Amino acid sequence: KLAERGIEVDHIYAIKNMDKLQINIEKSPCAKGYLCEKEIPACIKEGLGTEVLVKAVECPLRSGGNRCRLKAVPKGSFRVSVGVVSLPKHGAEVSGDSFSFAELENGDFMLALSDGMGVGEAARRESERTLLLLEELLEAGYDRQNSVEILNSAMQLMEGEDSFSTLDVVLIDTYSGKAEFLKAGAVSSFIKRGKQVEVVKGGALPVGIVDSIAVSSVKKNLKVGDMIVLLSDGALDSFSDEDDKEKAMVQFLESVSTTNPQELANKILERVRENNKKIKDDLTVLVGSLWRYTHSP
Repeated sequence: KLAERGIEVDHIYAIKNMDKLQINIEKSPCAKGYLCEKEIPACIKEGLGTEVLVKAVECPLRSGGNRCRLKAVPKGSFRVSVGVVSLPKHGAEVSGDSFSFAELENGDFMLALSDGMGVGEAARRESERTLLLLEELLEAGYDRQNSVEILNSAMQLMEGEDSFSTLDVVLIDTYSGKAEFLKAGAVSSFIKRGKQVEVVKGGALPVGIVDSIAVSSVKKNLKVGDMIVLLSDGALDSFSDEDDKEKAMVQFLESVSTTNPQELANKILERVRENNKKIKDDLTVLVGSLWRYTHSP
C-alpha cells in the first residue's frame, strides 16, 4: 500500500507485545510535508482494516537527522469522547487546576486532572508540570506506579518540600475497556452507567509531599456508554450545600439522562452556579464517555 502511493521505505517489520501489534518503519526523510500525519496512517489503515496511531520516533524534519523512524499501533475498538469545563475562583484570572486527555502509544486513553498548591499562576504551573511529566513517563514506557513515584521524586527535587499537586488519572485500555483509576490527594470520581452511578473513592497524599508515595489504585471494567466524571475538590465542594457532597453528586448524576460528555459537564457547572453566588475555589469538571468504533470499509 505504501509503494502504491509512492512512499518508499527501507525497512518495515511488525512485532507483537502482549497481543498488541506494533509496526516499525524506517525510511528516508519526507520530501513533501509530514507523511506520518496522514498518508502513512491511511496506507496502514487500508492494509490492516483498522485505524492506527503513528508516532515519529525520529523525524529528520524536526531533528535534522537523516533517517525517519516511525512506530504504528492499531487503535483499540473503544473510543473516548471528552467534555470539560474549568473556571478560576472568583476574582482570580488563572485557575490552579490543569487537565489533560490523550491517546497514548500503548493504546490507553488518559483522562487526567491536577490541582496545584495554592491559587493563580504558580498553582497552574505546578499542576501543568505534573500532568506533562506524567504523560511523558507513560509514553516512555514506565509502568503506572513507577511513573507516579518518579513524578513524586521529581517534584521534590525541583521545588522542595512545599511543592505539591493532586493527581487524578484514569487510564482506559481501548482494546479491552478496562480502566485503572489512580488518585493522589484527589476527591472521589464517578462512573455513570445509565441511571446507575458508582463512586470511585479518593485517597493517598498529593504528589510532592513525602518521599515515598502510595498512590490509590482502583480497577474497573467499563462498558460502552459509560461516563467517567473527574472533579477537582473545588467542583465537588461547591456542588451542594449538603454535608455529604458525594451523595448529592450521585443523586444528580442518576437524574441526568444525557449521554453527551460536554453536556454533562455543563450541567454540573450549572448546578454549581445555582448553589453559589461566587465561585469560591478553582473548579474543573472532566467527563469521558466510552463508545465503540466500527470500521467502515
